[in-house]
Amino acid sequence: MRVAIDVRYVDGKGSGIGTYSLNLVRTLLEEDPTLEFLLVLRNRQVERLFQHPRIKTIVFPAPPNSLRTRFMLGRLLAKQDFDVYHSLFAVAPEGLDRPLIVTAHDIMWLVNPRFISHNSVHRFFVGAFYRSAFAAAIQKADRVLAGTEATRAAIVDHFPWVAAKTRVTSYAVNEEIIHPLDPAEAWQRLGDIVPRSTPFVLTVGNNSPHKNHINALRGFLKAFADRPEYRMILIRRFLRRGDNEMAELMATEQAKRQVIALPHVSADVLNALYNSAAMLLHPSYYEGFGIPLI
Repeated sequence: MRVAIDVRYVDGKGSGIGTYSLNLVRTLLEEDPTLEFLLVLRNRQVERLFQHPRIKTIVFPAPPNSLRTRFMLGRLLAKQDFDVYHSLFAVAPEGLDRPLIVTAHDIMWLVNPRFISHNSVHRFFVGAFYRSAFAAAIQKADRVLAGTEATRAAIVDHFPWVAAKTRVTSYAVNEEIIHPLDPAEAWQRLGDIVPRSTPFVLTVGNNSPHKNHINALRGFLKAFADRPEYRMILIRRFLRRGDNEMAELMATEQAKRQVIALPHVSADVLNALYNSAAMLLHPSYYEGFGIPLI
């Protein structure tokens, strides 16, 4: 059997869905020696991550969550040889003539669009796209997969008619990447990020409002105002426009002294941060699961 999987979230910059996509393909290759894969990539730069004799790749250079994915990708797939198609996010191409599996990690756009964007115009147009695309995808899907019981319950609450075909496929942690380290080795991997043995609070996530970084930062600055030896390391994968309140808080003198904001770190450094942190702060308003906790 050949399974087509859209892995365009694997972009080399690191993301939850990207990590999930990469590890899913690698694990399926190990678990079932009869499976073959047709992988949809966004560019050839990430092809090195999927080198395997049972993998064939094609390129569709468009954002995963886009109108082009929904209305144009199907034309490319129609020319390919595969038995079943698996979308690892909420958008599936129109016009598929083969079985479809859709994985949903959360339904934040349905629960509360304010969790996703500070910009009301962005929320209106992108929210309308997501609602339409997700409804169409699960309507067409032969199977809907949710990462947690909570996400499955949320999907069924909004779309009761998909209950019979919705299953939970639980998340896991790649222990080759996240694992215990000797303290000295962990601090060595951190290099110049933070001085050795400095106590720090770690917050990891993207920059969406649902991650609640503004209150994480507020809480840290208030709690450790009289503990100047403490630092906060804030890993924020990408910046979103309109987060003016966060920018103002980061510009304060205390934040300049005590907060270290990083847009991206390597897997080795992230593991060292988890091992060395005095505490982990993960104050999200909403999560499909919340992998940093596990």
